[in-house]
Amino acid sequence: MLFQHKRHPADLGAPEIRTFLTHLAVAGQVAASTQNGALQALIFLYRNVLKQPFHCPLEASRSG
Repeated sequence: MLFQHKRHPADLGAPEIRTFLTHLAVAGQVAASTQNGALQALIFLYRNVLKQPFHCPLEASRSG
C-alpha cells in the first residue's frame, strides 16, 4: 500500500502490481525467492481476502 501511495489494493490492477514486483527486483535488489514470496502474498490477498481474480503479471522484471 505504501508503494502505491496508500491506495487500496482493490483499486490496483496488473500494471501497478507489475510495477511493484519490478521495483522489488530492480531497485530493491531482492532475491528471487523474496520476489516470489511477495507475488504469492499478493495472489493470496486478491483471491482469498478481496475475492477478486488475480492475473499473474508475468511481464514484471524477475530477480536473478
